[in-house]
Amino acid sequence: MPRLSALIDRASAFALGPWRLVSVLFYAAAVLLLCASLGVIGFRITDQTNHEVEPFDQSAYVAMSQKMEGSWYPWYSDGTRNPLFPWLAAALLNADEPSFFETGKKLNVILAICGTALVSVFFSRRMGPLAAFNCTALAALAALLPISTFFGAEAIFLVLFLFVCACGMRLLNENPVRLYLFLALLSAAAWLAKSSTTPFLALFATLSFGRSLMNQFLGQSLPWHLLAPAWSARRFAVGLAIFVTVYFALIAPRLVHAHKTWGSAFYSLP
Repeated sequence: MPRLSALIDRASAFALGPWRLVSVLFYAAAVLLLCASLGVIGFRITDQTNHEVEPFDQSAYVAMSQKMEGSWYPWYSDGTRNPLFPWLAAALLNADEPSFFETGKKLNVILAICGTALVSVFFSRRMGPLAAFNCTALAALAALLPISTFFGAEAIFLVLFLFVCACGMRLLNENPVRLYLFLALLSAAAWLAKSSTTPFLALFATLSFGRSLMNQFLGQSLPWHLLAPAWSARRFAVGLAIFVTVYFALIAPRLVHAHKTWGSAFYSLP
C-alpha cells in the first residue's frame, strides 16, 4: 500500500504539474487575444464614429487637458469632472494638436486594454482559468470597450473602483496595515478619476467601525460567517490614520483648487 500511495503521488505530481502550466499558457494566450481584439475593435470604432466633440463631457475633458498641459499633477476641475484622465491625456499627448480629441480616444482604448490585463490577473488569482476568462471578457467587452471609445474617465475609473472594492472588502476580514496604504493609493487615484468613490469609502468606514464593535462586544459568539479572527482593532486604528494621511495628501491639489475657486474643498456640482 505505501508503494501504491507513493506511485499515485508521483503520477498526480506529473499530471497536475504540466497541465497546470498548460492551463496558465492557454489563459495568457486567451487574454492576449482578448486584448488584441479590444484594440482592433476599439480603434475601428474611434475611426468610424464619435467625431464631433459635443458640448458636454468630452469637450469639457478636452478643455481640462488643455488647462493642465505641462502640469506635474492632476489638480484642475471644472466643478463637475475630476482631473485624472485629462491630465494623463495632456501628459502623454499634445493637447494643442488638432487631432488631440481623436488621439485621446485611442489613448483611452489603450488604457482599457491595460485595465483588461490587470483585471485578468486579478480574476486568475481567485478562480479557475475558464471562470476567470469569462469574467475578464465580460468586464472588457460589456463595460470597458463601449465606454473607452469616448474621451472620458469612465474606463480608468471602473478598473480602479474594482480594486478599491476588492481591497476594502478584504480589509473587513483581515486587515494588515499595508493594505490600508494600498487602499489609500487606489482610492485617491479613483477619486481623482471620478468622485463616485466617496459613497463607497463612507460605507467602508461604517462597516469597519461595525466590525470593531462586533469583535469587541461579541467576539467568538459571532456566527461563523461573521467571524474574522485575523482582524485587529489596533491595526484598524493605525491603518485608518495612514489611510487618511495618504489619501488627503494625494488629493490635496484638487481640494486646494476647489477651495480657491468655489470656496469649498469638496465642491462638486453633481
